[in-house]
Amino acid sequence: MAEITLKTNFGKSIHRTILKYNISSFLEIGAFDGDGSTQVIAKALQCKKRSKISLVSLEYNVERHKNLVKNTEKFGFVTALNESSVDRNSFTLWDFEKDVWLSAYNSINYKKEEVSKWHYYDIEEYKKVEEGFLTRSQESWDAVLIDGGEFCGYDEYRLVKNRTKCFMLDDCYRAFKTNRARKELLVDPDWQLEWENNNDRNGSAIFVHKMLIKESFFSRILNQFNF
Repeated sequence: MAEITLKTNFGKSIHRTILKYNISSFLEIGAFDGDGSTQVIAKALQCKKRSKISLVSLEYNVERHKNLVKNTEKFGFVTALNESSVDRNSFTLWDFEKDVWLSAYNSINYKKEEVSKWHYYDIEEYKKVEEGFLTRSQESWDAVLIDGGEFCGYDEYRLVKNRTKCFMLDDCYRAFKTNRARKELLVDPDWQLEWENNNDRNGSAIFVHKMLIKESFFSRILNQFNF
């Protein structure tokens, strides 16, 4: 069952933010089967019928990627990629005890043994990846949703921070995934908290770069005068 839909608080906020800030290009990290956040993003972008729109959706799992392709066939502007966001050179959290469990950003509500198994499985997969998408691609996007692996959220954030003007973070409270990214964005003077909800599942938040806020403001002014 999809966790992020137009019936959820996060889904509604994603949709609203895309329209409010005239977002046209989007990178979704962690698309799963493409029946959740992918649909929310695509339908919001589709409202911009006169603009060039694009959505790149990443899903590393082969079977889920097949479903992602099927679920996005009706959207001609969606590129569904079966790739890892990070690779063995860009992933940094190799030491479970130091980098994860004892980290100030660890708010996972599961037993240590279970979380350790998740981490072991993930690092074994990352060892196989020679080049991740965020290393291979030098693209920029108006907005990025980070909702991939539990232990690569911060690496995804740091790799793409200078290539986007809007971050949509899932699992940023009672989790590890984007906990550090949220805390850093809160104290970054160039970024503004647009929306957050710490009660919805593991918490989610949306941050907008102040440059995007300015661009959106002037765009609305120009539209009023039909420029």
